[in-house]
Amino acid sequence: LTVSQFNRRHIAAHYPEVDLAKVHVQHLGVEGPATTALPLKTNKSQAPPLLLSVGRLHPVKNHVFLLQACFLLRECGTPFRCWIAGEGPERRKLEFLMNELKLGGQVTLLGHVPRSELFRYYAEADLAVLTSHSEGVPLVLMEAMAFEKVVLAPDITGIPELVVDGKTGFLYKAGALEEFVWRAQQICGSLGELGAVRLAARQHVRMYFNQRKNLERLGDLFLEQVAGAERSPTDENLVLQQI
Repeated sequence: LTVSQFNRRHIAAHYPEVDLAKVHVQHLGVEGPATTALPLKTNKSQAPPLLLSVGRLHPVKNHVFLLQACFLLRECGTPFRCWIAGEGPERRKLEFLMNELKLGGQVTLLGHVPRSELFRYYAEADLAVLTSHSEGVPLVLMEAMAFEKVVLAPDITGIPELVVDGKTGFLYKAGALEEFVWRAQQICGSLGELGAVRLAARQHVRMYFNQRKNLERLGDLFLEQVAGAERSPTDENLVLQQI
């Protein structure tokens, strides 16, 4: 079992001895947003667009890239706020960089946010961003899209299976700082025109990254494999002994 078609293609390319008929793609999934997940009490009508990043403060999440992008957004005169939810070993480094770039007025490190509260931050956000060096198919993007949020993520690994560029969200070339900034500017300047993208994002998650449906498919696959296996009496006795 693997979580993306990208991984399946990687297996085919690098392990030709593997029978691909035995390699099954099983997407992960998320639950739909809770009806009680209300936005935080802020005056959104007067506030600039809010960028939200959710992830551990670890080098692989590349929050340094995000802070550099925030610096350029400010220098370009783009109004925005950026909240970073997560805790980790890079916190002091990020705090130092924020101070050097004088981003205290735009960027907030929220620290660890309990899952029971995290959905309120999704509900508040205008744009969910991801800047990681490496990912599978990120659950944080699925969650944001389930809340009908516009997402901006790097075009790596299995992410394009979730974020279809221009349809269910937007992609940028990994490491391309100027492209990320340009994309963020375009999105923040046209939030009122992206209703179709937000609806498509939610529908895409409900169709292909639905936790309940995907668990049911996994259960069906497991039962099919068990039912199709030929067992000898010795095998059955061994199973009973293990149980």
